[in-house]
Amino acid sequence: MSSSLALVPVPQRRKVGVVTGSFALLLAVVGILPWTTSAALSIRLLSVVALGVAAFFALVSWGMFRSAQIAQSELAFTAAVQSVIADADLGCSCGHDHDPDHLEFADGPAEGCSPIVHHTGSSHGDGHECAGAGDCAGSDSPACATCVLSSR
Repeated sequence: MSSSLALVPVPQRRKVGVVTGSFALLLAVVGILPWTTSAALSIRLLSVVALGVAAFFALVSWGMFRSAQIAQSELAFTAAVQSVIADADLGCSCGHDHDPDHLEFADGPAEGCSPIVHHTGSSHGDGHECAGAGDCAGSDSPACATCVLSSR
């Protein structure tokens, strides 16, 4: 999920959550106090407004803490997925995203394949790509047999 809130770092979101939560608590006390003693009608009306604003700040605070919690969960999930990929030796540590429409090979280049070239101009010494997944359908090619993404 992409939003403008995602641009704000998690520690900063937590600080905003604490500040808005503190304002919510303060306004709740200000809103409840006139109802505990005798007060003029205008003061009680203002206290209702203060309680409404306190509820708004409480929701903002909850939203900040919840978004920080979701962001932490996403980071933990991404780390777990990367760990599984690294443990299975299926990944690449070059730091660039690969095109999922191309097959990668675990060993040297097979016939009909060329080295993977990134948008940066660099290439892998141990990875190669083919024209597409359809090339391996029903093929006994050594290229398809060594492909780590092949379903064979």
